[in-house]
Amino acid sequence: MILKSYYEVYQGKDHLFYWRLYAPNHRQVADGSEGYSTKQGAERGIISSIRQSTGLVAKWEAGAKYGNKYSMRWLRIAATSIPVRYPHP
Repeated sequence: MILKSYYEVYQGKDHLFYWRLYAPNHRQVADGSEGYSTKQGAERGIISSIRQSTGLVAKWEAGAKYGNKYSMRWLRIAATSIPVRYPHP
């Protein structure tokens, strides 16, 4: 199995949503410093950061359950999918 980078959307103690980008070795390599009032806002922040850093267009695909601890959605960027996980509180 080839490991890929992935994003995580989480809710902070201030009840705002944030995102983080992890490398294949599970180390955090980037984050969105802006807090969003909704999960969808954080997802739009991920797409915006991809567009600004690469110029590529990204779109969301259908999600799936990932164990008991996370739910998962997939982000399609060009020909590559990047998972985004959502820890359950």
